[in-house]
Amino acid sequence: MGSLADPRYGTLEGTTEEGGVAVFSGVPFAAALVGPLRFAPPQKAAPRTGVRPAVELGPVSPQSTIGLGFMGAGQQPQSEDCLTLNVWTRW
Repeated sequence: MGSLADPRYGTLEGTTEEGGVAVFSGVPFAAALVGPLRFAPPQKAAPRTGVRPAVELGPVSPQSTIGLGFMGAGQQPQSEDCLTLNVWTRW
C-alpha cells in the first residue's frame, strides 16, 4: 500500500520506502508555462479531484543532450510542463 497525502490541491498517493519514508514524485506545483503563460509568472496548479498517483518523476525541462550522454541526459522525458517536485518525508 502506498502513502497518502492530502495537500491543498488534492489527494496524492505515493510510495513508502523502507524505514517509513513516504515519497511523492512528480507533484505539480504550478500551471504549465505554455501558450499565454509562456513568459508569465507561475500560476497556481489546477485543483484535482480523486486521488492522483505520485509515483513517477515529472519530466525535465527541454534541453539539448549533445555531449551529455555520459551523464544520462536524455533518459528522462522532457516537456515544457515541467513544474513538478518530489517530496520525501518521514511520518
